[in-house]
Amino acid sequence: MTNLFNRAGRMAIGSMVLLLMLIGQVAAQNISRSHLHTHPTLPEPERLARHNLVVQWTAQLPTFNMKDAIHDIHVLGVSEDHSSEQLLVQLKSGTVALFDAESGKQLWLANPEFSYQVVWPVTWNRHSIFCQAKNTLYAFERETGRLQFKQQIPDIQSAPPLASDIHMFISDERGYLKGYELPPFDRTGVRYRNLALLRDRDRRRAELLKPAVEPKADPEKQQEMPKDKDAAEPKEEMPAAKAPPKADPGRPDRMRDEANAPVSRNNPADARYMALNDEPNMVPVWSAAVGQPISFRPIQGENSLFVALNLLPENLAFGSSLANNLTGVQGGAFTLDKAERNGRPAEITGDPVPNTPFLVTRGKFVAPPTRFQNIAYVADDIGTITAWGIETNGQAWRANIGGPVNRPLMVTESEVYAMGERVGLWRLDRATGSATWNIRHGNGSIGYLPEATRVLTVGPRVIYATDLANRLMVVDRQTGLRLGLLDTSGWVVPVLNNQTDRLYLAANDGSIACLRDRDSKGVFRHNPDDRKLEIKSRTLRKMLAELREKFGRTLSVSPRAFQSVGMEVPYDKEIMADDMAGLDISAQVRQLLRKIGCRIETVGGEEFVLPLRSVPLEAPPMEEKAPPAENAKPKEEKQ
Repeated sequence: MTNLFNRAGRMAIGSMVLLLMLIGQVAAQNISRSHLHTHPTLPEPERLARHNLVVQWTAQLPTFNMKDAIHDIHVLGVSEDHSSEQLLVQLKSGTVALFDAESGKQLWLANPEFSYQVVWPVTWNRHSIFCQAKNTLYAFERETGRLQFKQQIPDIQSAPPLASDIHMFISDERGYLKGYELPPFDRTGVRYRNLALLRDRDRRRAELLKPAVEPKADPEKQQEMPKDKDAAEPKEEMPAAKAPPKADPGRPDRMRDEANAPVSRNNPADARYMALNDEPNMVPVWSAAVGQPISFRPIQGENSLFVALNLLPENLAFGSSLANNLTGVQGGAFTLDKAERNGRPAEITGDPVPNTPFLVTRGKFVAPPTRFQNIAYVADDIGTITAWGIETNGQAWRANIGGPVNRPLMVTESEVYAMGERVGLWRLDRATGSATWNIRHGNGSIGYLPEATRVLTVGPRVIYATDLANRLMVVDRQTGLRLGLLDTSGWVVPVLNNQTDRLYLAANDGSIACLRDRDSKGVFRHNPDDRKLEIKSRTLRKMLAELREKFGRTLSVSPRAFQSVGMEVPYDKEIMADDMAGLDISAQVRQLLRKIGCRIETVGGEEFVLPLRSVPLEAPPMEEKAPPAENAKPKEEKQ
């Protein structure tokens, strides 16, 4: 009897030990931590001050019960219509809320006609916020939260939808990526898209009509300036610059009339977007056959989409050098034309097809791809990180960190932060993909921070990350050394902020807090994706480097072509740029190159910078002259 009791006791103790080990392993791997329902409190101000942090604002969302929690949360960047960042939150009950990310003011709160039926994370564009319940898509006005339209999606989706200013892109389970054109008006008859174009036109016109401000003269410098010898002589007065013409309010304005015109079914342009009950609906415009379901939400560049998916064994559409061994190809990606140019629908003759070459990897994609400017960044489960040009459809660089990447990449203006399962946090150069940290570890050095698991935000001097226990780590941005550790384990919902240096904490009871660096004088902004892309370099040398590093586009210069026309390559010649509002990157490059007498020509799939004047590369052979005779006398030169 005693032996049975001892045996049962040993089995109970062993099972408890195994259970504790399993719980510890689950906690260490941070599995399902974001689903925990907690009621956290912020650390004391004295503790925050030790880490140079202060509380910017706090907010509380109305969660109804323990079943309700935060489904997804996003930081929206600035745009032409929004001068400050915004925080977008969707609860599992269906409530959607929008906050001012700097002040914490609640802009609006919307309660859709569904509850606890949220399927996908929200998506957004310049005008609207889109959320989905089962197969119904709801569109809310971004300024006020008013319902614009709702529509049932007939297909079963395989990935979250993506919205541009004029299109909605939806992927279904049958292997099709479909493009729908959004209605230009809402259910109340407001033409929000035309009104946005009208505001852009009026904003540009006001900037052009704004008088130039002359710099004030410094009286001290005027006294130190030497007197001119010819000061007594009268100088010719320069004619005054003409003031720019003012807009005539009585002149008919076609764009304003179109924006304020009433919506009517008798108008064929309006009837195209109206359902039988006169509700605005999306219109399908194209359908691209992919061949298998898409795994992740596509990301969009200026004119193209970047689509990443995990390949099926029977999918032979991705032709490459690895196609002979299908067991070695696990992940794939391609680019696709989204049929819009400069914010307007483009004319298409057929359904778009995936562009070649394809991106293929030997590992599967676990985390969704990310984007910065016109370059997509994607990582697989064997540690391979690839930077791919969305518009150029070419590889910029490829690196490997030696372990599976199971977190979304954090990309800033100069770095790419990759988080692996057993390899910690890596900091890579965004231009080359090389590791930039060299941290002392034991008797040697390593290029990563082993205890960090996720990056929340990046400031000018420090990085805010979390470890396995969900504690906040303050890391030096340049060296990778840990500067501090703060207990924030109760804030279980991660908020990734790739727009500014603000640190956001969230919990499933609806609590949201914003922290900032105590020494920061203002918002430190990275180059956000929602801002208009613009070429900032004003010399050819700097422009080539900017196109290669920021946009993944390589231009080659042909010195021989410039020599054939008697020109030197204008590498350092200053470019006087005009207003390029509304132009894409290609149009901006062509306009800037034309200012210095250059143009772009594609030869064999490679883009070259050539002189604007076109001359034959091979000069005609020169006629050989007979040598003069020995006894011949030189001709006398005429006076």
